Amino acid sequence: MSTPRHQLLLYRIRIHKDAKAFTTLFIEYKPGVMRFLVTKLPTKQDAEDALTTTFVRVWNYLTTSKVDKLGGLIFTIARTVVADYYRSRKLEMVSIESAGEDALEITSRQGSFQIMAETDVELMKRSLLLLDETQQQAIILRFFDGLSIREVAERLEKSEGATSVYIHRALKILREKISHDGQRTDQLA
Repeated sequence: MSTPRHQLLLYRIRIHKDAKAFTTLFIEYKPGVMRFLVTKLPTKQDAEDALTTTFVRVWNYLTTSKVDKLGGLIFTIARTVVADYYRSRKLEMVSIESAGEDALEITSRQGSFQIMAETDVELMKRSLLLLDETQQQAIILRFFDGLSIREVAERLEKSEGATSVYIHRALKILREKISHDGQRTDQLA
């Protein structure tokens, strides 16, 4: 949503190259962009690097062009940074079987809780990868960032109806995947 406050900050950035105004916008958008990047990139360090690249590109764009929808611009740039990352690197996928038994060593009860938490996060990441990019973004913005349907629609530059459909379909896919994997895990126990 483009508020008068955002418009003033954008004006100050474009005309005066005001770093403080940019910092204000950075602080507001950083958590959501970081969550998006963490789901798209293999490591947190890669996501942090991509976050920096994203906001450098945002700064360069804002200082030279008038912008009406900042949220859409930032996420478009973030998607481009992710695409650049994968284009510039040939990633080797390593299966869990090749990791060896040493990688799964559990040393204490606390360690087993840590592994369970990491497994849940990995399950969610794998499940999110089943969704198309728009559905992934809609889920992240709606449930991780806590935005309303209207705000998500504005960020995705879609109608509210289409956004609701994306979220509904994405949740159905996620429920089926998590339910299926949960049943498999229960059968192993």
